[in-house]
Amino acid sequence: MKHFSSGLFAGLLIGLLLATATFALADQPIKLIINGNEIVCDVAPQMINNRTMVPARFVAEALGATVEWDENQNAVVITSAAQTEINNSDVPAGFYTGRDIFNALVKKYPNMKITSGNPITGPVEGEISFDGQKLWFGKQEFILPIIVIQNQQYSSIAPLLKAGILTLGDI
Repeated sequence: MKHFSSGLFAGLLIGLLLATATFALADQPIKLIINGNEIVCDVAPQMINNRTMVPARFVAEALGATVEWDENQNAVVITSAAQTEINNSDVPAGFYTGRDIFNALVKKYPNMKITSGNPITGPVEGEISFDGQKLWFGKQEFILPIIVIQNQQYSSIAPLLKAGILTLGDI
């Protein structure tokens, strides 16, 4: 009986250690930090298909915007605190018009066929297609985050910088 209770104790101890180690190795929660302040959301940010998803309300309100639900349009409507005339200081760094990005691609890759819009037959090696939010560089597809300021769309070139397709000096 003494061996049984020693074995039982050892088994429980090993089980406890393994369970604790499993929790210790779990992923750390994703933090949402805006302008240096950590924002606590009622729904935690998550990684889904290699994209970080955060609740829009918390981001928008932390930036001074209002958020409303429009049931008729089935849409989340975000309105910035101040609607002013656009000047360069209104556009965040790294965001450019589709025309600016298109022109930078034409200048950097003069020997490649560059088209505006979705590739009809699918991405083609040696070609670039750009529709303002998606860019196909050969067979690679990049989704560019967009913002709209005063009805003008701006696309982030961050994915293109990361992939080495463009540099800040190109645009």
